[in-house]
Amino acid sequence: MLDRTQAPPFAQAENIDLTKAETIKLDNGVPVHIIRAGTQPAVKLEIVIPAGKWYEPKNGLAWFTTKMLKEGTQHKSSEVISSLFDYYGVETEFETSLDRSEVSMKVMNKHLPNILAIIHEMLYAPSFPDNELETLRNIKIQESRVENNQNHTFASRKFRELVYGADHPYGKFFTEEAMRDISKEDIKAYHQSHIKDTEEFVIAGRVEDEHLKLINNIFGQKKLDKPQNESNYNPSPGDKSLYVEKEHSLQTSLRIGRETILKSHEDFIDLKIATTILGGYFGSRLMKNIREEKGYTYGISSTLLPLEKSTILLIGSDVIKEYRNEAVEEIFNEIRNLRTKPVSESEMDTVQNYMIGAFLGSIDTPSDLADKFKNTYYLGLDYGYYQRFMNRVRNITPERIMEITEKYLHEDTLHHVLVG
Repeated sequence: MLDRTQAPPFAQAENIDLTKAETIKLDNGVPVHIIRAGTQPAVKLEIVIPAGKWYEPKNGLAWFTTKMLKEGTQHKSSEVISSLFDYYGVETEFETSLDRSEVSMKVMNKHLPNILAIIHEMLYAPSFPDNELETLRNIKIQESRVENNQNHTFASRKFRELVYGADHPYGKFFTEEAMRDISKEDIKAYHQSHIKDTEEFVIAGRVEDEHLKLINNIFGQKKLDKPQNESNYNPSPGDKSLYVEKEHSLQTSLRIGRETILKSHEDFIDLKIATTILGGYFGSRLMKNIREEKGYTYGISSTLLPLEKSTILLIGSDVIKEYRNEAVEEIFNEIRNLRTKPVSESEMDTVQNYMIGAFLGSIDTPSDLADKFKNTYYLGLDYGYYQRFMNRVRNITPERIMEITEKYLHEDTLHHVLVG
């Protein structure tokens, strides 16, 4: 009989059994990354385009161009496209990040032929109708006005501006003036120069050979004239601190951090472990101090946000306004402790188990596996990164944590923004 008074034995994973992507090329050389996983007759298809904010010649142009792809083609209106997606039960997203634009869809296998034809038309024959552009512009302006009144959104924007500079792609944010300045001609030009002929495919799920033939027949026969999307920018950091007072706010949003090493750097995993100890899980030092002991906030976190050209080290929270300065000082105290006092064996065990468990829990679904592929491939890494990650988490020492914190997380190197 099972003795429920005893905890089950604990076993730590040694090696990663990760379903890896295989890559083929269409007849015209376009890569298709295939992750064969899952039992349901469905796939997630992602079209990844190097056309994010980094590449735009005009502020906001990448976002507008990507969103306008779904607003009508030369043969179908946005209403017709929306109705077809509803009919076939397709979930779609048209998103733009700092580095990339992505068009993704979850679709049943039997409907993929119909959906691929529509997606091809949206990518290669968009109409960019004037009325849809004005509607999208007005919606975005209203959203921006609301977001600018939200302390946490405004603080995040001002933080990136301080870290990278207001003219850097990672530092500039979308203003209402910039939204009004985007024209249909701008969008058409950006589509021609950065969207069309630049796509790659990531397909995950119960992928069948006939799906790949379909993709090749629809997307692989056109001779491509790929643009050169090369741009170089250097960060131009601003002041170390900024306080924006909002008289009637009950809370202050704080953002503390810096620009730091790429994910491909040999120190990255060690720095990730250090930031996890500091504020990367519910039992972290910042949570215990500032939430549980001081009661300044409901939540606080520290994390690394890796990008293609940089990484953001970010500590974020919304704290009671009257204790904002005390909260900042306590954050700096915890950083000082992390770089001057060895982590205890029990805390190290907790963090190691948490990080390994969290990783293993993040590779369950085909969509998870696609994310794991993209999070290495597009940052210049391979699957070996994940085994190195497991090895470093298991073997890092308290002395190394102190060394890495001194090197990359010294409080004197950090920017901090307070809004509220």
